[in-house]
Amino acid sequence: MCLAAVALNAHPDFPFICVANRDEFHNRPTAPLHVWNSTMVAGKDLQSGGAWLGVGTNSEFALLTNVRNSALNMPATAPTRGELVVNSIATGKGPSKENALGYAGFNLIHGNLNSLVFSCTSNQGLKLQNDLPFTVSLNQGIHSLSNGHFGAPWPKTRKLEAGLKSQLETPNTQAITIKELESALFDLLANTSLAADDQLPSTGVPYEWEKMLSAVKIVSPLYGTRSSAVVLLDHNNTVHFTEITFNPAGNESGQQRFEIPLPPKL
Repeated sequence: MCLAAVALNAHPDFPFICVANRDEFHNRPTAPLHVWNSTMVAGKDLQSGGAWLGVGTNSEFALLTNVRNSALNMPATAPTRGELVVNSIATGKGPSKENALGYAGFNLIHGNLNSLVFSCTSNQGLKLQNDLPFTVSLNQGIHSLSNGHFGAPWPKTRKLEAGLKSQLETPNTQAITIKELESALFDLLANTSLAADDQLPSTGVPYEWEKMLSAVKIVSPLYGTRSSAVVLLDHNNTVHFTEITFNPAGNESGQQRFEIPLPPKL
């Protein structure tokens, strides 16, 4: 996952909303959104076996973004960051500080869809030995995240967050159907406009890549947005999880949709 925004209690009909794009090399083998052993709905990285975004039948949720910083890289023998999503959904907990040091740089948004208690955990501060917090609690409202630290004002995160805020504040949003809202949210994820040069972050990649990566949806023959996802939790405690997959030309190649009834709230 490379870009996501979540909304907690920001809409009267949907207490939880997530919109997210997964960017990856097109030749990396991937399974689309599906049910894992009756316990989780997620896509799967077939190269390393992990996931980037998932919803558990136990009401747990997690999404992962990699951190674009070569100082946080690890050897190929290190565990895949995708297992952090699987583990946090299975256990209802994020990684410990000791465990987090074994992974390349990551941000992990995780929490429970019944309690709506969510956090963002990152190992950046631990590995770089700076003052970035290990875990940040997510308050009510809209939060966006990309491949920097939580709260980093990258152009694409600001654009997605502003678009989601505008959509949720539109008066007729409360009257439209789930599919109409999903369509509007997928439109936000389809923005291919590039950031101005003076707004680009400096992450150590060449200028051409920095420019290309500044789009909400990346279209490139080698690397790009492989899938977009919308997750909606309604007041009947049902999760509506839809994923659209794309080919290297950026055209839709498939769509998967799941409705996940969650356990009753305690």
